[in-house]
Parts: sequence; structure tokens; C-alpha cells
Amino acid sequence: MNESKINTSTFSSTFESLNLFKPIRIAKEFDIKKNFEEFIDIPFNDFHLCLNRFSVNRPLKYFNRNLIIELYKFLGLSPVEFKQALIESNEIINDSIFGLLRKGSFWGKEYGLDISTPKKIEEFETIWHPEYVRLYESIYKKLLLPIIKTIDKREKSNFEKTNEKNQTEKLKEINLNELLKGNNRVIRNSISHGKVSYDYSHIIYNDRHTTEQHFPSDTLRTFDFLVETCNSIVVTYILLVARFYQSDKKIVIMLPLSLKFLFIDGLLSSDYFELFSFYESTVNGSPQLNTICSIKSANRTTHTFYSLNLCYYIFKHVDTNYGRFAISLECGKSIASSIFIDGKKLKHSISSNLSIDASKDVIETSMLWYDSNNIRRKIANWRHILKIQYRIYKIERQEELRQAGFKQFKKRFEIKEIENRSTDKIVRIYAYIWIKDLEGLDEPDFHKLIKYILRHLRKKRFYCTKLGESTFIRKRPKYIWIDLYSQDKNLRFYKRHQNEDYHILKAEWIKNKRKRQPILLKNPDTIIDNIRFNYNRNSKILNIVDNN
Repeated sequence: MNESKINTSTFSSTFESLNLFKPIRIAKEFDIKKNFEEFIDIPFNDFHLCLNRFSVNRPLKYFNRNLIIELYKFLGLSPVEFKQALIESNEIINDSIFGLLRKGSFWGKEYGLDISTPKKIEEFETIWHPEYVRLYESIYKKLLLPIIKTIDKREKSNFEKTNEKNQTEKLKEINLNELLKGNNRVIRNSISHGKVSYDYSHIIYNDRHTTEQHFPSDTLRTFDFLVETCNSIVVTYILLVARFYQSDKKIVIMLPLSLKFLFIDGLLSSDYFELFSFYESTVNGSPQLNTICSIKSANRTTHTFYSLNLCYYIFKHVDTNYGRFAISLECGKSIASSIFIDGKKLKHSISSNLSIDASKDVIETSMLWYDSNNIRRKIANWRHILKIQYRIYKIERQEELRQAGFKQFKKRFEIKEIENRSTDKIVRIYAYIWIKDLEGLDEPDFHKLIKYILRHLRKKRFYCTKLGESTFIRKRPKYIWIDLYSQDKNLRFYKRHQNEDYHILKAEWIKNKRKRQPILLKNPDTIIDNIRFNYNRNSKILNIVDNN
């Protein structure tokens, strides 16, 4: 990056021609298409980059495929009404989407739970119940509003003003049943009114008119459904707005701030510089956009450069009316750095095509408390650039190898969890596997992939267990069971929903089959090389011929 050239260049020539963000966009497009390609029915455009967080971050990447198909089709029949409803729901949509993106206390917790001890009950009281109410009240109900408004505009009705029960009945009437997954008013009301009690194995929810008993796993199942439903609604909204953006780039100006945030986040965020939040305020009668970011550098020049780049993209692609930008930069230090940029002077500099060197007065105030030497800064910048370029190289190389006939089994799966189900003498394991990529695999190749996974698992060593205690010697497994899934889901879904369309099959491998008998798959669909298979007939991934 030649700084002398940058200083004499204009904002447009500097930031539009910057090569740093082009490979970032390529990598994001690859991730998004890998997860959402079946839903993208138009040429990929910049607004599709809003899906970046929903393609890489758990639990945001957990979605209900059937809901997206159902809702996209329904709202696609009334695009004008939906666009108006979305714009009219500005503040409510901002609250719901920012609330969904904000890291919750349940993030990263994919284990099962019971209520056999006070500590486990405490986890329901402090995490799952409060988070369910937050998701329901602050996110789910608000995300439904544009849908309800679209129905009202199309049918000349007034369901927006009716109670929640009538709205739910209407959604059932128009066959949006997937939209109601996770919607349990009894659980919500009981938690809100403090009417929850516990016995040894059940949670008892007491609404004013209804009492329901749920196993802890049932409550977590409802919770997980609600998370998927909220994610799927936002994904559907983004897909629909991307259609509007295809024909009218100015649609971004009219959108709620949360969607503008996702748009800029998709364009600029990376593992080096990440946007956290936008919020608007008014200072001296002028609109101010406040942004919170993180950056992996303490260098002042880097902070200034990324701040100006952010403001330029907001000005060019989102809104030109901000009088001031307040940018907070978390850089790993005890106090965040801040920089304030004059929006009016920035607008003048960009419109007049002034050089950056002649536009130093756009920086109103800078509170950049830290600094690092230039050598360190340049090394960090190059490391960031090389990391992105290497990711692009791997993507391109992988595509070349596949076109040449290499299957690359190692890159196609992820082990979500391995359960040790050993006895005191025999090691037995149960693995939950997410198949990340099935592209280019026929049925024989798929069976080779399973053999590769089993070889990988056979190399691992595990402790035998006796009455909950481990022995001191680790051994290789004699029994291996695997469940294969085609969609990345919460681990609890894998353990509960084994007949859904994203579950592919169950397989059992036994070492030395003459001495040992099958345990789980005594009546397999087929046996190939000492591997017993049971296929899920509901799976939409493979068309398996019944061999029996």
C-alpha cells in the first residue's frame, strides 16, 4: 500500500480500486453460495453479501430450509406490498435484527440438559428461559410484523391491530405453518409470569388457562426451533431485498438501519476488521451515525484508513445525509479508540473529487490512544492480505482438483461430536458427522467417503469406561456408529431428529465381525465391506435404491 499515492488520490480512486476487499468478497460469495445457492434465483449481487453472517457464524447459520422456501414463495407473490411493509416497519425491524445478531448467552451451548441437580435447574433459570422470552418478544414477534402487514395490504384486512392468537390463526390459514415452529405461548407466558415449577424429570409451565409438562429436551427443542425460525425469516427478507436491489440500487437508502448494517458488513467486514453495530442519534440538529467496530491493529494510520473507508462506503452505497460519523474501534486494548468524521465535509470532498491530502479537515476529532510502529503495521497488513489470498488460492485449487477428478474426501466433512459409548473392555464410539459438500459425488463415491471417515475414526484412541470411570489405557474402537447429515444444525437437532430430510443415513462398522454381532443395525438396508447401512428414506440428498 503506497501511502504517498493514497494521500494524493481522491476518495473514489483510493477506495473503489482497493484490491484488499475484492478477495474478501470472493471468499464471502463462495461461503454464501455453498449454504444458500438453492435459494438464490437471480445473479449474485452485492446485497447477497448480507448473508455472510448467516453462512459462517453459529447459531446464525442454523436455518429451516422449508420455512425459507415457504415464506419466499408467499412474499414473492406480493413484492410491492412486502417492500412497503418492510420500510414501514423500520424501527421494529432494527430492534429485532440487531437483537438477533447480538451474541446471546446461549451461543455455543449445544449440549443436552436435564434438571436432576440444582445447578442444572439454575441454567434453565438464568439462560434458556430468559433467552426464550427475549427471542420470542424482542425478535420473533417483531420479525413477523412485515409479514402481517403484507397480508393486510394484500387482503385489505387489519390483522396488525388484532391479538396474537388471531394472527397465528391467520398464518395457519394461509399455510405458513413452518413460521410457527418454536412458537409456544404457554411456555412464554409461564416464564414471563413466574409460573414455572420443576419436578425430578419435568418442567411444568402454568399459563392462566393451560398447564403443560415438558421434558428439558422438549423445552430445548422448542428453543432451537425458535432460533431457526428467526434466522430463516431474516434470510428470506435478505433474499427478497436482493431481488429489489438487482433492479434498483437506491432501495438501500429506504431500508431499515439493521439491513443497511448487514449490507456494509457484507461489503467490508473480515477477520481483521469487523463491524459490531450501527445506531443513529442527533447531535446539534444533525443526524449522526454511531458505529462500533473491532480491528486487529493498534496503529493510528490503520484506524484512520479503515474509518475513512467505512464512511466512504456508507456515503456511496447507503446514505448521504449523515452530518457526522462517530466510530469506536476496539483494538484489544483496555480503552477503545474513537474517531469523529464530519459528514458534510466528507460529502463535499467526495462530490468535488478532492484528494485525501486536501481533505484532512474531514476528521473532526480523533481519540486514537494507541500506536504501533510502521514495520509492525505493514507486517500485519501483509499478513492479512496473504491470509485472504491463500484462502482464495485454496478455493481455486480445490475447484481445479475436482475438475481433474480428485474427490478430496478430507475437505468434505466435519465431525460435530464423538460420544464414547465404551464398556470396561470394548471401545465403542458414536460420531455425528456433517457432510459439508456432496458436489460431484455419485453413490460409489459416497460410500468411499464413508469408508474414509471410518478410517479417520479408527485411528483415534479412547478410554474404556466402567461405571462412569475411565481406565488408564486408551484403545482404538472396535465398534463405530456414525450419523451423517447434509445440513449444519445445532447438535441437539442431530440427536433428536433422525428422520428429517437433512439426515442421510446411519452406519455401523465392527472390527472382526466373526467375533462380534451388530448392536444398532441388525437389519441393515445394505452391507458393503463390513459396513452396515440404514438409509433415511426422507433424505432429499441421495436417491438410494433399496437393495433388499
